[in-house]
Order: sequence, then structure tokens, then C-alpha cells
Amino acid sequence: MDDIANRSLNPWVSMWTQPRTTIQQIICENNQRPVLLLAALLGFSQMLDRAGVLVLGGVQTLPVLLVSAAISGALVGITALYVSGYLLYWTGKLIGGKGSARDIRAAIAWSGIPIIWALLLLVPELILLGDAVFSADTPREDAGAVFYSAYLMFYVIELIIGVWAFVLLLLCVAQVQDFSVSKALVNIIIASPAVIVLALMLMAAVLLLI
Repeated sequence: MDDIANRSLNPWVSMWTQPRTTIQQIICENNQRPVLLLAALLGFSQMLDRAGVLVLGGVQTLPVLLVSAAISGALVGITALYVSGYLLYWTGKLIGGKGSARDIRAAIAWSGIPIIWALLLLVPELILLGDAVFSADTPREDAGAVFYSAYLMFYVIELIIGVWAFVLLLLCVAQVQDFSVSKALVNIIIASPAVIVLALMLMAAVLLLI
């Protein structure tokens, strides 16, 4: 434990490549303050994705859309964090998990670091793609070589980031639950149906209010 603490890792950076050591350091330091911020940012990212699927860019100005996504995303993200944390905690207990609900919430929130960093891509996306960022219409090859290439580039980058975030979730859950990676996957699979249904219900409820 002392060795981990002495490394003084910056979790905003080290989570990318040292997830197990990083989450263990976070737990040892018992620093839960950034967890709610992380959850709010993850919720913001989710609401931006939903805005694109629902083509909200066609009915809302960009400032209104971003503010709405930030407010609703914080609500959705924090609520989802607590519910998914407890679901992983209780289902994990069934298969021998040792992590506390608080530690599991930290694992969920911090494993989303790649998705949070990916929010920075919104700036170049808006510059290069404009309204297409929040449109359900996929650009075609005849839309222009630069435009189409930019769309594909951002799509691939975001796909890779999403996959890596899931890998980090597996590793972080494995660490806090004292599981193997395969057992952590079982823990997540058992809890996933309820988490997905709840997240969809929350997003639907929030979207009806904005």
C-alpha cells in the first residue's frame, strides 16, 4: 500500500495505462470528491450522444443544447452511478465480491476517464462537421472528401475510446472486487440489464422535460 501511495499517480492521466494501480491508489487515499464530477461529465457525454440520435441540433440552438445536456446529464450521470454501483455491489456479493459500494462507484466513475477526455473532441467536431455532429444523418462519401474523412476519423476514435473505457471498467471492477477479469465480466453482465433499462428510462424522462 505504501508503494502505491508513494507513486503519486495523477488518475486523470494514469487511468489510461495503469488502471489497477490507479484505482487502488484512489481507494487508499479515500478521495471520493471527484466521483460526482466524473459522473456528471459522463452523463453530459451520454446526453450529447442522445442529442445526435434525436437530431436535437435541428430544433435547439447550440448553446441551449449544450446547457440542457449539461444539466440533464449531471442528473442522469449521478443517478446512474449510484444505481449501477449498488447493482454491481449486490450482484458482486453473490459471487464473492469484496468491494464496498463506495469503491465500486469510484471504479465506475474513474474508468470513464477516456470518455471524459473525448469531450474535447467536440470542439474540432463542431468546427469540421458543424450541424452534422447532432444529426442522425450519416455523411455519405459524396458529401466531400474532407468532410467524410473527418466524420470517419471521429467515429473510429470515439469507438476505440468507448472500447478502451469498457476495458478499464473491467480492470477497475476486478481490482476493487478482488476478482479475475473474467469474473469481473460476469459481475458486469449480471448487473447490466437492470442498469441499461434504468439508464434508458432516466434519459427518456429527462428528455421529456427539456
